[in-house]
Amino acid sequence: MSETDLPASALAEVSALRYALTTDPFPLEASPATGAPETATLKVVGSNPDPSDPVTIRSVIIAVPVGPDAAQLTDVNPSAPVAPDGWTLAQTRQGENIVEYVFKPQAGQAQIAGQGLAFVFNDIQTNKQPGVVVIEVTEGSDGPVTQLVVTKFPNDWGEVFFSADPPIIPFGGTTSLRWSGPADAVYSLQYYTPRTNIVNVPGAGDPPLSNRGRYPAQDGKPLQLLQNTTFYLNVAGVIRGKSYSAQKFVEVTVKGMPPDITCFKSEPATAYGYTIAKESGDVIPPVEVTLSWTTEHAKECELSGVAQLLAKNASLPQSLTRTKSYLLTAYGNVEPAATKSLNVDFKSAARIKGKLSHPQPSMYQLDYTITLLTPANSDVQLEIIVFSRDFKNRISNHSSVEQSYTSSASIQYDKWDDNGFMVVTCTGSTSYKVSFKLSDVVGTIPH
Repeated sequence: MSETDLPASALAEVSALRYALTTDPFPLEASPATGAPETATLKVVGSNPDPSDPVTIRSVIIAVPVGPDAAQLTDVNPSAPVAPDGWTLAQTRQGENIVEYVFKPQAGQAQIAGQGLAFVFNDIQTNKQPGVVVIEVTEGSDGPVTQLVVTKFPNDWGEVFFSADPPIIPFGGTTSLRWSGPADAVYSLQYYTPRTNIVNVPGAGDPPLSNRGRYPAQDGKPLQLLQNTTFYLNVAGVIRGKSYSAQKFVEVTVKGMPPDITCFKSEPATAYGYTIAKESGDVIPPVEVTLSWTTEHAKECELSGVAQLLAKNASLPQSLTRTKSYLLTAYGNVEPAATKSLNVDFKSAARIKGKLSHPQPSMYQLDYTITLLTPANSDVQLEIIVFSRDFKNRISNHSSVEQSYTSSASIQYDKWDDNGFMVVTCTGSTSYKVSFKLSDVVGTIPH
């Protein structure tokens, strides 16, 4: 099979799925001027770039340009394409020089995780004009559009073969790439791994690849892989003064991969709480954060401080009264286990000391002293709400360093509400919000 990879454009980036187009044979050729037309199979594949985060796709529309020109694929409407498992071809729409195929999921099949989607067009009869064709894939009725480019080479140019030997290897195993094609073309390879980043073959200053080759060379360093890897063969040629190019890929699957922790985070990343100053000593009420993680090739996970084993992709609430470090360990079928640490900061945004008195039958008096954390270049607002009375105080810190601000006040009320509360809100370079009941600070008083 072959691939014409989607172009690096903003259009491709906004689609929920990543799309690619493959052809068999490769490259695609225009039909001859006389005689039987060329036929080919086209496959549009949509894959979720993050299988741990399923996405919901309500429909996929594939538009095929039809007509006799170079920018059109075929002058014969393609037969009904084969829908992916769990999907159906809901509608075929004929337009001017275009046919749109509307695919929709069956009940319960709209979520796409790791299985992907494959839309197959069999027995496509290419028209007689070589050129570049754009096939558009639309998610939803008016959703993002991905443009897939496929090149029709002149008839009888020749077929290109590209393979990996072997295509399935154990973790840390090796493979080699082989290709062959017409001699009057330029060939190059490209692939990516986290260890190597993007690799281009030939490299700068290296001799060009021949039309029949092996990579690595027989006496070269083995191509060792630690994860599934896609290899691309780029083919370009100049035929009768016109340039043509296409791309084909092979995938090498690595079996028995050890577990990997792809994400481990806290929401919020920093826990903001408050401190109550009492004669017996400061009290810090706990603040809840949610730890979450995703993994690959794992069976179960272990979190420091938690007795039971946990799911491989999960979230768990934790209560903090201080900065705390967590260690997540993911276990799989292959050693070693994966580990990742996470440090969750705890900051007391306010230290409050208060006293409530009832000096007269119709008077309640709140006396308090509060020290507020004011992050750099931020505004902090203190708000006290008792019944309908709302007291506000705003502090601005225009400094580039974090500072503290202490305020004392005595406020009188003609009635008191034990459910009255205080809110500290920070906006600017740092944002947080802390809310607490005043009765937790001053206790309750007989009415």
